[in-house]
Amino acid sequence: MRKLLLSSLLVLALCPAGGFAAGASTAERPAAQAKTHLRFTKHALARMQGRGVTEEQVRKIVATEAPFQYFHQGRWKTGYYEPKTSVFVATNEGVIITVITGATPKYIGDLKRKRP
Repeated sequence: MRKLLLSSLLVLALCPAGGFAAGASTAERPAAQAKTHLRFTKHALARMQGRGVTEEQVRKIVATEAPFQYFHQGRWKTGYYEPKTSVFVATNEGVIITVITGATPKYIGDLKRKRP
């Protein structure tokens, strides 16, 4: 019981909203990182599993690659791209929403150029 209480307090300390994005499903789960608290949607976790990408890889990409803004499906989002592995991480309001493997520099360039 004490361990559960301490874990709950840690989540609240890291993410005052309880560790989840507003309107997010309870299937989303927090993943602690040294500097950044990341949250993953069910969709992102499924894509990662299906594409063989670990949470550790995603945390590394978000921590080390330069973020860029792109417009997609009526919203501005933030992306991270690791050219060495061709992995693209998409976020929306600080939540990892999908992970794509095999992303080409052309695909990333097209995302960056698209405007509303």
